[in-house]
Amino acid sequence: MVSFENIKEILNKSKIMGYDNGFLTLELQFEQEVFDLAFKRSEQYLLEPQYEVELNSKIYKRNFHAWSDSPSMLQSGGVKYFIVSMNLDRLRGQIEVFYDEKELVANRPLAGNRFILISSTTNEGKCTICPD
Repeated sequence: MVSFENIKEILNKSKIMGYDNGFLTLELQFEQEVFDLAFKRSEQYLLEPQYEVELNSKIYKRNFHAWSDSPSMLQSGGVKYFIVSMNLDRLRGQIEVFYDEKELVANRPLAGNRFILISSTTNEGKCTICPD
């Protein structure tokens, strides 16, 4: 189930790479704890079901799976980061989530009692659950 806290948790472990056409691109460290969390969030439809890694100057797209099913060449330290996507447009069917204040006003001038801003300009670009 998607929740404000689940979104904030994954964002706190991520670096935002970009936002385009409703898709938020995130970079996460390729380590078991973070990968397991991302896998769990993909099963809950918070993240898209694929991730990308760069290995030997090539980009590989893979479907999420358990860490133990990762090829040993990925786990051996050759990969430092992996890239995931979050589809904010799709998530809005379940929860009020917006990239920033501009998107909030454009898409939902009368937001509900509680919503989340991925990059709040009033909070130094940090993920913010409102009205917390």
